[in-house]
Amino acid sequence: MPPDDDYWRWRNAEDDRRWRADRAREQTNRLYDALREGNEDIARWITGVPPAGAGRSGPAEPESAAPPTAGEQFREHKQALLFNLEWVPDFLLPRELCLDWAGRVEPLDLEQAETGLPVAEALAAEYRQAADRHEPRVTEVSRRIEWDYYVARVGREIDWLVALFRHVLSFG
Repeated sequence: MPPDDDYWRWRNAEDDRRWRADRAREQTNRLYDALREGNEDIARWITGVPPAGAGRSGPAEPESAAPPTAGEQFREHKQALLFNLEWVPDFLLPRELCLDWAGRVEPLDLEQAETGLPVAEALAAEYRQAADRHEPRVTEVSRRIEWDYYVARVGREIDWLVALFRHVLSFG
């Protein structure tokens, strides 16, 4: 049997190798699912390839000097929320909860801010409650890393929707 220091060094390296293999397998399965469903943008995102048309050759188009409208920001953050809800791993938040939230976010429209704000605020409250209930302990390092990557994004996007609804109502 090897000395204790060598054994633990080997054991830590073996655990690290297994964790990386599991992550690679999970990533590959997501890539296959995206390709099978014909979702090229997600497949590009998973592999780190820029979205279609991002690497155009030729003169660069000048960016618009005008700031984005509230409608454009709303569409951007709504789509980002739906995307992030789809990709939250089941072991972080229950799948049923994410599907319920996605079903309630999908019909939201900035033109109907009076009805959308209460829905978005309810989602924010449910998110905070779910985050308090399902947040992993600090000692669960790998789950904590995943949590900070996936679940925190969902909370930020919900907060954006609430802020945009409030912005529109304040000027309406």
